Amino acid sequence: MALFILLPVNFDFFTCRVVTGKDTKTINGHTFQGFGSHHNNYPVPYFTVAAAVGIKQSDVDTFCVRMDKVLAKVYSSKSKKSCENS
Repeated sequence: MALFILLPVNFDFFTCRVVTGKDTKTINGHTFQGFGSHHNNYPVPYFTVAAAVGIKQSDVDTFCVRMDKVLAKVYSSKSKKSCENS
């Protein structure tokens, strides 16, 4: 699902972050497996969304519409690839 990072979408009042669970990072000699997921072996990738203080319902509605478009592109792209490989 790291595809989210590659899609140019402006969410204005939101921050989205993809956590793959496969990233490793070393900080001051300490290695963190599954960096960003707060768990060494989290079983699935996921994304988090944070909203700014003062957000309005219309901002949330706009975000949901835009996220639906991103998800449609991701799933459309995945199904095209699986059809091409069969």
